[in-house]
Amino acid sequence: IKDTMRVCLGEKQSGVFMDDGTARFVGSNNDGQTNLITNKAIIQVVACSYHSGVLYSNGNVYLFGDNSYNQCDISNLPKKKVTCISLGSYNSGFLFEDNSIYLTASKR
Repeated sequence: IKDTMRVCLGEKQSGVFMDDGTARFVGSNNDGQTNLITNKAIIQVVACSYHSGVLYSNGNVYLFGDNSYNQCDISNLPKKKVTCISLGSYNSGFLFEDNSIYLTASKR
């Protein structure tokens, strides 16, 4: 894919981050893991088994896909600027600019 900066691979989907700040996800969408609603000012794309996510340049996060284990629930995410996202099968992790971390809880 022309002008691709980064690629992330999930179990059933893949994400491509372009140099113009947009992203695209392709693959299985049985759990909504390729449903990217907006695609502007993205600086990171992540994918795991059944959920995906993007990090925007302003530090905001958008997670989408299966939420059976609360892995996409960021309602309790501290109001700090996120600098990095990591996804596990049943959880999600966030690194903030003050080097603190937050992990979503798993009901598993």
